[in-house]
Amino acid sequence: MQHGPHRGEELVCALVRIAARANGFEDRYHETITRFWCRQVTAHLGPIEESFDDFYERNRRLHDASLVYRHYSRAALATSEATEGWMEPDLEPER
Repeated sequence: MQHGPHRGEELVCALVRIAARANGFEDRYHETITRFWCRQVTAHLGPIEESFDDFYERNRRLHDASLVYRHYSRAALATSEATEGWMEPDLEPER
């Protein structure tokens, strides 16, 4: 957490955008989904000394790629508002 959660989220989003663009998938970048996963990981962080393997094992909930659909309807995620910027969940609030 060298940069703090908000700055870290901004950096992750920027890097994912750069990677998408570099690999020809710029049109597939999704701001809300990227930020959702950043926030999920941040909410589940443990002690700074925890290894990634320990974090991974401790947070089985995050292994489920469909987790985002418990919080967002597919219709909401398909909007340009969600694709281009942050959108609050329309189903279940974030944890």
